[in-house]
Amino acid sequence: MRYAQIVIVFLLVHYFQPAAADSYLASLHEAGWQFDQGQGFCRLKHHIPLYGSAEILQQAGEALQFSVMENRPKPLVLRASLAARPAPWIHDSAAMPYEYQVYLDHPDDHLEFGRLLVYEEAAEAMIDALLQGQYPTFTYVRSSGNNFTEETQVAVSSIKFAEAYQQFVSCRNTMAVKVSEQAGATVARLQKAHAKTKAAANNTKKPNRQIAQDADREKPRAAKKSG
Repeated sequence: MRYAQIVIVFLLVHYFQPAAADSYLASLHEAGWQFDQGQGFCRLKHHIPLYGSAEILQQAGEALQFSVMENRPKPLVLRASLAARPAPWIHDSAAMPYEYQVYLDHPDDHLEFGRLLVYEEAAEAMIDALLQGQYPTFTYVRSSGNNFTEETQVAVSSIKFAEAYQQFVSCRNTMAVKVSEQAGATVARLQKAHAKTKAAANNTKKPNRQIAQDADREKPRAAKKSG
C-alpha cells in the first residue's frame, strides 16, 4: 500500500510539472534598442530573435509600460512573473530577486498578438535594472495540451540600452512639460468660462426690490417732462 502511494505521488508530480523552459535572449552582437517618438508617445523597442520584441512605452497622460510580445499566436498564459536578473555571464548566488505581477494585454487589432506587461512602479524598476546592466526576465507558463505546461523565459538585454535611453528620457520630459502646460491652460480656460457665466447670471438675476426702486426714480422725470 505504501509503495502504491509513493508511485501515485511520483506520477502526480511528474504529470503536472512544467516542461523544460524555452529561453529567448538577444546575443551580444544582436542586442540593441531603437528609439521612436510621435504625437503623444515616446518608445524604446528591443528585438528578441526567434521570439518577438520588448518595448518601453510612455504615452501622454498614461502610465509607463514595459512589455514583451511574441510574434506568433500561442496557447493561453496561465501564470507569469517578471524579475530583474544578473547578466547571463554573471553567476550570482545571491537571494532570489523580487518578482513583479505581470498583466496580459489582449490586442484590439486582430493583426497583433497579446502582450505581457507591467505598469508604473514596476516599469520604472525595470528601467533602473537595465541602466544597472541587469536583464529583466519574464517567466511564464502556458497550457500545451495533454495537461502539460510549457515554461518560457524571455530575457530583455541591457546591451546598448543607456545610449537609446537618453533620447527616450528627453522625449519623456518634454512630453510631460507639454501635458502640464495643456492641463494648466485647460484649468485657466474653465475658470475663465466659469467666471464669465457667474457674472452673466448676476446681471440677469437683479432683485425685484431693486427693479421697483429704479421704476420709482423714473416717475418724477416723466411728470416733469409732461409739464
